Amino acid sequence: MRFNWKSPYFLLTMATFFWGANAVVGKLLVNELPPLTITTFRWIVAALILVPFAYAQEGHRLWQGLRFWQPLVIMGITGVFAFNTLVYYAVRSTSPINAALINTSGPIVIALFSYFLTRERLQAIQAAGMLLAMAGVFWILSKGSFQLLLSFNFNWGDLLMLVAIVIWSIYSITVKRAVSCMSSLTATTLSTLIGLIGLIPFALWELSVYKVDRISWTSVAGVVYLGIFASVLAFLWWNLGVIKLGAGGAAVFMYLTPVFTIILSFLILGELASRHQLFGGLLVPFGVFLTTRVQAQPPRRLRAG
Repeated sequence: MRFNWKSPYFLLTMATFFWGANAVVGKLLVNELPPLTITTFRWIVAALILVPFAYAQEGHRLWQGLRFWQPLVIMGITGVFAFNTLVYYAVRSTSPINAALINTSGPIVIALFSYFLTRERLQAIQAAGMLLAMAGVFWILSKGSFQLLLSFNFNWGDLLMLVAIVIWSIYSITVKRAVSCMSSLTATTLSTLIGLIGLIPFALWELSVYKVDRISWTSVAGVVYLGIFASVLAFLWWNLGVIKLGAGGAAVFMYLTPVFTIILSFLILGELASRHQLFGGLLVPFGVFLTTRVQAQPPRRLRAG
């Protein structure tokens, strides 16, 4: 049987594999490079690929997207600047496994934002799914200790991941607004450039403070990986998979991301998943599944004034 690399199942699996390796590679890089610098180098590599590719696909329409600059600025600040930087700061203090498991609760936060911002109704099973996923997150944060949970003495890196999820949720909601005015490729390319405008000055300051004298070839390879595979290819292949299977069919593959992170953490870092991580890691995706499996009802019409 001939292998079809254009199969949506292969493309979506590889996209989640690339994202699953993000926290592991970030954990290796933060030992040599500061987080803002990693994020900047990553998106410079991505921009060098995205800009010519997007221009070849969109032509002059690419720059016309700047007319809708408001959502692009929000995407640049949240998705390009803040989210990735927070992830790399987080893995300084927590494990890539924890970061990946907590990150799976993102759809829950997006659903909550949608409820409060657009008055999107929630069914009982969705609310139950949210509670279950949140219980899983708190189980991971507290390492399965009820006393630690009551003391609110959590790992700083885990809390940063929670903030990162909120940032990513804002980005995801903004993307929906942006792609109503332009293609997703245009929105991603332009928001990347806007995010880089804000990142570069901070990265230059960070390099002067941390006194980075040399960068090893291992770090160079890591940054190139993040720019090409975790940014460009993961984005393109994910979108192709969504086109062929639909958003609902593709969403199931997101549950593979923490699985790949756990495997790669063991192979590369020698880290084993603990019992509380495995238990919490089962609760979170199951709760997300319950929350997202029910088709959301249309938002209620708001009264003027």
